[in-house]
Parts: sequence; structure tokens; C-alpha cells
Amino acid sequence: MSTHWAVEHISKPWVCNTAGPDTFDCWGLVRWVYKNVLGVDLPEMPHIRPHEWLKIARAIKHQNLFEEASTPKEYDVVAMGKCKDCHHVGVYTEADGGGIVHCEEGTGVVFMSMSSVRANGYTQLKFLRWSEQHT
Repeated sequence: MSTHWAVEHISKPWVCNTAGPDTFDCWGLVRWVYKNVLGVDLPEMPHIRPHEWLKIARAIKHQNLFEEASTPKEYDVVAMGKCKDCHHVGVYTEADGGGIVHCEEGTGVVFMSMSSVRANGYTQLKFLRWSEQHT
């Protein structure tokens, strides 16, 4: 039995504008998973500072890379927010009953169950599925 892709990344540190394998920011973790697990190259988002992740959401929406989904599936990108706008991203996994693997500033890569995500203040969640037109 193989080890889940997220296991090797839990606790790796957050560093702005990095995409692994030793450090990540939130978009960098999503990019790493899509490239190394799914074989999909997502665009870089250079010069994004912490708390500017809304630019990512706008960019991927503009490029029609993802379609919004009502319920999450393995590898969906989860756009997360603590107020009305989403400003953070992670990757949904069905492991351990379902949750989000994401990389937070000051914490690094973590797995949170869906209830923990909401308990930590992420009240806005959007599930974004890789668009079939790009496969």
C-alpha cells in the first residue's frame, strides 16, 4: 500500500513564493501536488505577498482552469477565506474522512478536517475542480 501524497509534506515550513519540495506557500503546495501527483502544470503566481491570494483566485478563474463544484473530491483546490473573500488555498483530500491539506504562514503544511477548518475561522470555502477541457 502506498503512502498518501500529503504525509511527506506535513510540517514542512511556509516560505513565501516557494513550491517545494522543502518549503511551500499555499499556492506553491497546490502547484506541487498538481505537478507531481497529477502531472498538471499550474501557472506560477510571482510577486504574491501573504494575504494577496485573492489574485490567485481571480487568475485561475480568468484562465478557466477550474470549475466550481458543490461538494469536494480528492485533489480539488479549496479556496478559503475568513471573511467574505477567499484569500488562501489548499487541496482537498478524502483521507481520514475528508479534509484540507494547506500551508499557512507561521504553521507550515497541515491537514485539517472540514470541521477544524471551519472552527479555525475559514467560513468561506469554494471547491474548484480541474476543468475537464484541460486534460
